[in-house]
Amino acid sequence: MSFAEYMNEIILESDVRNRMEGSVKHAYWIIFFYIIFVKLIGPAWMKNRKPFDLKRVMIVYNFLLSTMNLFLSYQANSMLIKCWHIRCMNPNDPEYYQYILSLKFVGWGAFFEKFLALLDTCFFVLRKKDNKVSFLHVFHHSVMCVISIWLITALKIGFFVIIAIGLNTFVHFIMYFYYGLAAFGKSMQKYLWWKKYLTILQIGQFIIMFIYMTTSFSIGCQKIQWIDVICYVFNICILALFINFYKHAFKNTKKLS
Repeated sequence: MSFAEYMNEIILESDVRNRMEGSVKHAYWIIFFYIIFVKLIGPAWMKNRKPFDLKRVMIVYNFLLSTMNLFLSYQANSMLIKCWHIRCMNPNDPEYYQYILSLKFVGWGAFFEKFLALLDTCFFVLRKKDNKVSFLHVFHHSVMCVISIWLITALKIGFFVIIAIGLNTFVHFIMYFYYGLAAFGKSMQKYLWWKKYLTILQIGQFIIMFIYMTTSFSIGCQKIQWIDVICYVFNICILALFINFYKHAFKNTKKLS
């Protein structure tokens, strides 16, 4: 029995599952206070203070999240291969439901990763890097947390969620590894020439999800539910925002150089 399967057995025990899923709804308050802190309270509190030196904290934090995402990516993609044959099953099919339940551990792992990732913005505020607290940054973090709550508490979810978790955790493994290197400072700058390609990789995951969801919905492979529509719209919005960011961050830089 794998570690993921062992944890699934614990999580799927009814009392444990009910307590966990009942308490997770309080996480909406974390998202609310996160937005208030990074946009209002934090900048106001730091206005007349010197930026905190969080170099060591940032190094540990980013490599910790990178390792966490590597583990989740392995688990999610292993289950994706195992569950590939159910991608066009009716969500009401008992076999489909059992496979989706087997993903609970990975879903909870992704849930905790999304909320740990909120600290990234808080570190920007404490270091007085307010220019990095962009609409895209806050919107992306906040909505991903909301969606992770829905996915944890939903009884029926589309197969695309398995693909999304597998893709997203792999991209985040690379992304936080990059951030971990960047946290060392100027000594690492010469090794960070691939930031542009990291952004392309981030855009790529949303393009893949857009193609998969559009195709599966169009051919009737997957019955559309309300959470599917919300995830589809969010995917389009975040894809457009990332493309806009790429154009401004890299195309304009190229023109200036």
